[in-house]
Amino acid sequence: MSEKKHTQGHVPLPVEAGQEATVKSLHEYWQADALWDSDGTEMPESLVETGCDIYSTICLVRADQDFADSHPEYLHRKYLMSFPVNALDSVVEIVLLSGYSREKYQLDEDSPASIWWEVRDRTTNTIVDMSDWDVDFTSGSVRIRNTQAYHEYTISFLVRQIWDTDDVHGVYDPLESSDALSFFTAGEQLVYNDISVRSDAPVLVLICGTTRQLSVSDPEQNRSVVTLDIAWGQETSRISVPLPSGAERGESIMMQW
Repeated sequence: MSEKKHTQGHVPLPVEAGQEATVKSLHEYWQADALWDSDGTEMPESLVETGCDIYSTICLVRADQDFADSHPEYLHRKYLMSFPVNALDSVVEIVLLSGYSREKYQLDEDSPASIWWEVRDRTTNTIVDMSDWDVDFTSGSVRIRNTQAYHEYTISFLVRQIWDTDDVHGVYDPLESSDALSFFTAGEQLVYNDISVRSDAPVLVLICGTTRQLSVSDPEQNRSVVTLDIAWGQETSRISVPLPSGAERGESIMMQW
């Protein structure tokens, strides 16, 4: 039987801070030809001494936060999609980061929205012409004109990632981690996972996790608006949900905050 010979393989071996001994062992066993600084911080000196190629990753949101804060143009970009909003009239305004953590993302103002963003009518699955929408970075919203009543609209947009994805798991927001469905009459209060909702009318409320949407079904006739008071932690919000004229009994209206 011939002796098996080991040759150097084309393997970039990821490095984990504090796991130098394990990395060295794997490097020798696999005969890796390169080490990859997957932490995006600093390569341990003991691993540099292996003499193999080093692939370095610059991860601004981990290694040099001061530089990242001063130079947001160098932050990683990511595409997000706004949560769907139903038009009730010919104009719809969508708050882009509604439902997303503003500690983690900020709108990318450097990449022209007219080139890199997309507004879509989800009901007809068509792209809305750029002449029918514009962006207000001050309010963080997009205003869409010439919309069709009851059609659903979304926006695909670019954000800067200002907080590393792996480091955001410890942030708890009950509005992003709950699912509740409850019917309650006027003045009664729904409390679920630290969220309380009070309505001025008999309604059916659906709090559906990260979408932060409410599905309101108002069985009363001749009512134009349903008011909801929502509280979670130290935050409070009052929402007025407009009902379309001539709404049928039990008709469901989708909205978001």
